[in-house]
Amino acid sequence: MNSNGFSVESTERALETLDRGALLLTGATGLVGEALIPLLRDACPDRPLVVLTRNPVSVSMPGVLALRADLSLPGLGVSERTRALLRGRVTQIVHSAADIRFRISVEESRLTNVDGTREMLALASECNHLERFLQVSTIYAAGKTPGTILEQPLDGRAGFVNAYQQTKNEAEALVLEAMPRIPAAIARLSSLIGSSSGRVHQFNYFHQTIKAIPWNPLPAIPADPTAIIDMAASDWTGKALHYLYEHCFQPGRIYHVCAGPERAWSVARLLDSTYDVFESHHPTLRLRRRPRMVSFEEFEQILAKIRHRIPSALDQWLDALFSFLPHLSMQQRFDNSETEKLLGVRIPFPSLETYYKEVVEYCVASNWGRSEPAQEPVMVRA
Repeated sequence: MNSNGFSVESTERALETLDRGALLLTGATGLVGEALIPLLRDACPDRPLVVLTRNPVSVSMPGVLALRADLSLPGLGVSERTRALLRGRVTQIVHSAADIRFRISVEESRLTNVDGTREMLALASECNHLERFLQVSTIYAAGKTPGTILEQPLDGRAGFVNAYQQTKNEAEALVLEAMPRIPAAIARLSSLIGSSSGRVHQFNYFHQTIKAIPWNPLPAIPADPTAIIDMAASDWTGKALHYLYEHCFQPGRIYHVCAGPERAWSVARLLDSTYDVFESHHPTLRLRRRPRMVSFEEFEQILAKIRHRIPSALDQWLDALFSFLPHLSMQQRFDNSETEKLLGVRIPFPSLETYYKEVVEYCVASNWGRSEPAQEPVMVRA
């Protein structure tokens, strides 16, 4: 089903050959999308799989029709003929594309995360036989909301740590508003720290945080040792998300695809485990004394006193991580009890003890993805 040359004419001819019942996927080049494609193909080999992407060459693979599109453009940037063909053939949509960068303006983040979702919902509302629309979101759409976060709509009144959280919350609001007329559900994913084998396919702010541990000269870090950090393996997340979509999809539902309060680690345990890996296996890193944990407010006071003595490299790192560090002090627990009932023993959650060490080891071995084109997390959008 691959289109040759990826011209408008060739993709439209390819679309014309498809039967009704196609699944439309966004974010195919992202961590979640890449994991979903083989699972979706294997589950229903006869189901046409169409992906929207800015670069069709990047997702050229058997059984997949790649269409050039841009979520940030009106009408997704596709021709009216292409849109008409999609309306008659698409019955399922998985919207996983997102701009995951933290350090951009809210306005820029909205282009993909909010406007793109609005465009996908508009297309969904036009599809003649739509059966399901899955919005892939994040548990951190809860922003600064304290306490237990249920598998229910969020209000966002507590505010947000960064633009990514805010715009994903706003995108959820659009989906919730559309639910009376579109068979839609929302899946909120945890922080993906690597696969259950320890391999890291996409370095993010979590990895950048632990990167500074060996050479951190600060006497304290902003953290509450009892705060909970929810983390999950990327391959487990793909399998869980796929199972929920294929077997447990219910319009109006919100699924928390995460570790949950019983499996998530405390900040104290996370830092101790990270230090243990460094101290046991990487003595050449010249670890400094473990810093004490203080409130975010006290940390800012300490930082103000010594900032003039901080090396420029560390100063830049701190600026980048201030969009993530507040979570080390937040008392949040993400309830996943309803989703856990659906997954049960079918998709068992891999224990962090079995692969967290390997994740840290991989970070060290690869020098935290130094060969990657940029230190910023990759923007994944159609």
